[in-house]
Amino acid sequence: MADILRIGDYICLRDIKAKQSLSAEGILSDELTVGKLSSFDDDWFQVCLQRQYSAFVELEEFHHQQQNEDDEIALSKQTHLKALRRGLMNEEKMNNLYMKNKFGEPVHYGDSIQLLHVKSKKYVTVVEHEVSLSERHNIRV
Repeated sequence: MADILRIGDYICLRDIKAKQSLSAEGILSDELTVGKLSSFDDDWFQVCLQRQYSAFVELEEFHHQQQNEDDEIALSKQTHLKALRRGLMNEEKMNNLYMKNKFGEPVHYGDSIQLLHVKSKKYVTVVEHEVSLSERHNIRV
């Protein structure tokens, strides 16, 4: 049973024959690259559960709306901002608890997972409306 992929596992995506790997520097550049085997630190990803981002998106939208309005913020908007921040903290706690409870469980076909780049702590993300910088017929990751 050691060869089953589990939540929390660390993986490297490598093609041994072609001597290539998926890697990302992650600090100065967000780009994922496939190329010759690179620094081993850049190749590690952790299998994580899909996180919830609704509270984060709501807070981002609120900040975006505030930039488009006057600097004068009403008391009700301050209360709304506090509620959004509290929702974001609760969402983060829920995501962490869910990951903790599912840690070590096998990944099954159809499960939604995310890959966390271990070095930078950033998630692999598909950018739907942008094309790849190196291969114009692929979308950006």
